[in-house]
Amino acid sequence: MDKYNKIYEDINKDGINELIIILTKGIGTGILEQEAHVFHIQDQRINKEFVEVPVEVLVDDPIAIVLKNVKTELLSNKAIISIGEKKDVIDTKHLKIEPNHLFPDIYFGNLISFEINDKQLIAKIGGQISQASGSIGDIQITYIFKDEMYQAKSIEFKPNE
Repeated sequence: MDKYNKIYEDINKDGINELIIILTKGIGTGILEQEAHVFHIQDQRINKEFVEVPVEVLVDDPIAIVLKNVKTELLSNKAIISIGEKKDVIDTKHLKIEPNHLFPDIYFGNLISFEINDKQLIAKIGGQISQASGSIGDIQITYIFKDEMYQAKSIEFKPNE
């Protein structure tokens, strides 16, 4: 797997493609950690000439977004994820994880990926309830360019099929 992926796409809808670099910081068994770096291309005057210069724009940290907006509860046979008024209850019996192998709560942090879909920057943060085969689904954050940075436009939970 490449350590980074470069994408040119107009994700802020200004008619000019941005440079998006998705950097893979860590990968291994049960771990995928990526960061998104977005650069707006701006014309700047250098030595009496205008040149295009990439300027990095802040992308709000997906883990911080999850911590601020997602409430969770983990019981022996179910996981509960609440985002705003929406509550998802996931039956975890089929995973056959013994209660003493469960995490104290749903963990978000080992599986963080980014993608561009339909000209939108999207982060996916996997929710895990135990070390081994404990994935229950992803928090999906769709970003919007607002107040000079990319911040959460929508947050939703997508359970595993």
